[in-house]
Amino acid sequence: MRNTILNKIKEMKYTTFAELTSIPGFIGEYSMVNEEPNVMYWDNMSTEAIKVLNKLLQDKEIYMIPDVTPLGLGGSYIADGVTLTIQIVGANPPKRGYKTTRWLPVLITTEK
Repeated sequence: MRNTILNKIKEMKYTTFAELTSIPGFIGEYSMVNEEPNVMYWDNMSTEAIKVLNKLLQDKEIYMIPDVTPLGLGGSYIADGVTLTIQIVGANPPKRGYKTTRWLPVLITTEK
């Protein structure tokens, strides 16, 4: 799965989690979350997909950047026609974190 994910990210240049769901074994029942409390990157992922992405991030082979387009935060996901059904993070998150889970739409890239 590692090579398939990395190749798709390289091929697309800027990839959404929605685009990665076409990879066999990517979909599951877990969420990839941020270290901030109640901030989620994507939902319905397999543990293998999360482990692969975390390792690629740790090894600095991929990077995640906020998905900010003329459509606003999450614009690439809107263009893909696939979004999460939870609130998007705000521009000024609370100092103590969010009380409920929020979505941080990101693009995944190999470029720094």
